[in-house]
Amino acid sequence: MLKFINNYFCQKALNKQAVRTQSKIAEYEREAAAVQQRLDDQAAEYRRLAKEYQKRREADYKELTKNLNVALTAASNLTHRVGSFQDLLFLCLETWMHKDLAYKKQMLLYSGVTSLQEKLSLLNAFENAINELNQTRERMGWSEMVKTRPLEVSSHFIIKTISTLERTQEIHANQFKHDVYRIKSEQRALRPRINAQRAAIDEGKKNIALAESEHQFNKNKLIELYEVLMNDYNDIEKQFCTTLIKRMTVSPLADAWLQRWPNDLTIKIARSLHGETKSQLDLALEHKNCVFERLQTISSRIQHCHDKKEFGQLSSLKSTKNDIKGEIEPAKQAVNDAFAARDVIYNRISEVSQMLGAVAVISPNSSIDKLIEMLSKDHIDFNHMNVFGINTPVQKRLYYERKKKDGQIKDEASNSPRKTDNAKNPST
Repeated sequence: MLKFINNYFCQKALNKQAVRTQSKIAEYEREAAAVQQRLDDQAAEYRRLAKEYQKRREADYKELTKNLNVALTAASNLTHRVGSFQDLLFLCLETWMHKDLAYKKQMLLYSGVTSLQEKLSLLNAFENAINELNQTRERMGWSEMVKTRPLEVSSHFIIKTISTLERTQEIHANQFKHDVYRIKSEQRALRPRINAQRAAIDEGKKNIALAESEHQFNKNKLIELYEVLMNDYNDIEKQFCTTLIKRMTVSPLADAWLQRWPNDLTIKIARSLHGETKSQLDLALEHKNCVFERLQTISSRIQHCHDKKEFGQLSSLKSTKNDIKGEIEPAKQAVNDAFAARDVIYNRISEVSQMLGAVAVISPNSSIDKLIEMLSKDHIDFNHMNVFGINTPVQKRLYYERKKKDGQIKDEASNSPRKTDNAKNPST
């Protein structure tokens, strides 16, 4: 009777576990289908956004053509090449999506194999438990005692009881065998599925390697084309900056400074050179101060002669004072000219910098930055270096700002006063 109860509970537990296992497998399959659907929807959305983005870019290119006054031919040629760069950019994004999808599929396969292996381990545990129940010491001892010590007294009731016990024992043994057979059957069914999953994993590894190779190939092509286009764009920017910044101004001093500047200017170089002109202003200010100091000194000497009534050198001192007064206006004018020249150059650089904003739309950096901005709306942790392998100045600045912000947050958290127990409980 005890064995029957044990068998009943084992059978019941096995059935429950089988239901749970089937439920987990069904849940895994539903999750896999849902993930696949989300990935397909996401890929379709990216393609749609990419087409819209490409349309907007084409509109920007048409508007750019109207505003370009310098290097129009070179900029027009670069525009078509940037269009090819943009196609390669989307191709690189698509191959990265294939690689990412292959990785996610591989993770699902690993999860499926793990679930199946756990189920197989559970079945093995059930099989071992049933075998242990079937081979307990009490049962084996009873069987040996019956075989070695036959009954000396026999009757119809005893024979009938023994027969009933043997039949019950045989039924229990058959039931144990049946349960073991069912478990082994389930094990045999699971092993091919596990092998199939492992084969799919091996195939997935090949697909991942192929996707990585394809994406790396496209990324290398993208980086190579990016470097070529950036060189051409920098040449256009230099020609544009040089032509517009070095044109004649209303300040002769500014013109003199600009003529000494190189013919391959960029906004960064121009701002650096403009900063160096401060030394010219400092020299003018120093000369002006020196003139006023000399004037003050000679005036003090003249006053000293009047006080001491020493009029022998008074005439020569007054003559020197008049000469110094003649230097004051040129010194002031030199300072004013230096201020005006620096202001003219500063405004010119700012004006050209704004004009370059229209030219910047043909820069490969602009294409990458806008695409990254679009993709980052759905994926905050979007890693553009893994996708494109290119780090633009804008992305470097954003990365630095994020790191600086995180550092400030950590510093504030570490410097904030900690609440004491008395602060938490004022009544103590």
